[in-house]
Amino acid sequence: MSVMCNQTRFTALYEDHWRAVYAYLVRRGLGPEDAADLVSATFLTAWTKVSEIPVGSFESAWLIATARNHLANFHRKSITVSRNASLLPEPMGVTCPSEVVVGFFEERRIWNAISGLPEADRELITLVVWDDLTPAQASLVLGISRSAGRVRLYRARKRLAELLAKEPSPKSIDLTTRKPLASAEVGSSHE
Repeated sequence: MSVMCNQTRFTALYEDHWRAVYAYLVRRGLGPEDAADLVSATFLTAWTKVSEIPVGSFESAWLIATARNHLANFHRKSITVSRNASLLPEPMGVTCPSEVVVGFFEERRIWNAISGLPEADRELITLVVWDDLTPAQASLVLGISRSAGRVRLYRARKRLAELLAKEPSPKSIDLTTRKPLASAEVGSSHE
């Protein structure tokens, strides 16, 4: 590829995907400044390897996999510098902003259930649901085969459904006291 073609392709990659890469990093607990630094590092890598990036629907997966590697390096460096891993943010430590109270409780319920998943399940679910990757793209990010990705996703969704079934629904909670409603009250609140 010529330098001009590489530059055009890189510009298109950046314009099309920088927000998704930034959002991926923020959802993993980075602050805005650190996330912006890792977006820059991700696209610097993309610039040096622009001819190796798959064309089409796997561009985003390639960039997120690269961002994931930079995030791992960031955490390793942080541990080395601080020598105290407890100072690092939790991977899912982003708070759920919500203006609607019931929406807030539903989001919190989902966050609690996702937090109860093993790390590998949590990562796969978030790549597919929040980062809007296909199971095949998420498999590429995680470095596993497509068939393994589909099986793991099926099992992760099943485990998530089981955890969600254990969490009280916001419709079954008295929002003033945050205590469960009696089952008769739940049915009458829909009338």
